[in-house]
Amino acid sequence: MPSRVRPTSSSSSATASASVRVPTPLGHWCGHFEVRPQPGALAWAELKLPVLSGFIEVRVEQSASEFELTLVAPGNTQATACLPRLGGASAELVVDGRPRSGHASGDFLCVAGVGSGRHTIIRRARGAQGRPSHRPPAGHPLP
Repeated sequence: MPSRVRPTSSSSSATASASVRVPTPLGHWCGHFEVRPQPGALAWAELKLPVLSGFIEVRVEQSASEFELTLVAPGNTQATACLPRLGGASAELVVDGRPRSGHASGDFLCVAGVGSGRHTIIRRARGAQGRPSHRPPAGHPLP
């Protein structure tokens, strides 16, 4: 099993700790990585991590009913993105506006094969609709 890289992203005003685990290389670094954010009680968190092929950018926003991950993957890479299950039994995620089935991995629901470029992946609690109620301060690079 590969070692876990766990950079921490937390606001200086936040009282909860948060872990945004990016990337976890899958095998030897060959352009495949896993994103499994764990922002604790933070409404949002972001991370920009340099890798050989550019930068991996991750932004998460969460509310009680929705978890949204914005991922910018550098060229020639593929990610497995894992979002919290939010207590739901469904294996459905919304990837770039389209429903997509994921696979369970502990308390997370993962979707593989997220390619290079900017992607938005959303997990909603059962019966939830709409966007998270928490918005970041204006001017952040990943709106």
